[in-house]
Amino acid sequence: MNLNDLTASRIKDIRLEKGITAKTVAKQLNLSESSYSQVENGHTDLTLPRIEALAKIFQVSISEFFPTINNGSHTYNGDNGVNVSNSSTHINNFFADQEHISKAMELIQDALTGKK
Repeated sequence: MNLNDLTASRIKDIRLEKGITAKTVAKQLNLSESSYSQVENGHTDLTLPRIEALAKIFQVSISEFFPTINNGSHTYNGDNGVNVSNSSTHINNFFADQEHISKAMELIQDALTGKK
């Protein structure tokens, strides 16, 4: 599973939690309903501006779109939370502390904006 799939899944979950229809979100993003469906199904590459727009629509932090996996009070990952390979970028999980989450968010933002 890649970053886009993980993020798309969270987008749909958050939309449903907020009680907002896909039609409403599509309209606010100036997309057709079918195009927005592609976003939620992971068939459209997400850009940072699109993620920022979704965060504004849902009134959540951008970090809400990226999953965390906690085991008790700690999150475990042997690869510092982010794996980057030449062929793709994906997230195993994030650490629970703010420092690691912030660093992971910087890496994601750099990847989405083409800085790395």
